[in-house]
Amino acid sequence: MNYDYSICTRGIKNNAFTNEPGKVRYLKSPRQEGVRVLPEHEIPVGAWVEEVRDLADGIADSRVCEGGDVLIFVHGYNNTLETIGRRQRYLTEDLAAEGYKGLVIAFDWPCADATLNYLEDRWDAAKVADKLVTKGIQLIARGQSAGCATNVHLLGHS
Repeated sequence: MNYDYSICTRGIKNNAFTNEPGKVRYLKSPRQEGVRVLPEHEIPVGAWVEEVRDLADGIADSRVCEGGDVLIFVHGYNNTLETIGRRQRYLTEDLAAEGYKGLVIAFDWPCADATLNYLEDRWDAAKVADKLVTKGIQLIARGQSAGCATNVHLLGHS
């Protein structure tokens, strides 16, 4: 089974993600149409990083840090978790069709699925923006100091 990897900064209430900021969670969700991203998909950060670095070269062979590429997809406002997951799958499929062998992960920040919520979503985005750098980019890139050649790319969508 294939999986999608994401970094989620949404809060949790009643075992479901909310539209408000929360702690950083590292998720590994089954890559299937109709499968919702759930809090139970959280895995320990060490395991998440190891798997992401391993898959970065497009070969699931447990040779951690042999190189490769990780694209971090940052969604815009007014998106549901389902929409974000669908876009992540489309990006993965479309880039693979063009020869990209790396991994696409999503950075999910808390936003509502309502145009009129734009100002609050902007504040929420500002509250978690540093997490993209400290708990995402730096976390993956940290292996470069140990000889890991994983390239980190960013794609923002609004």
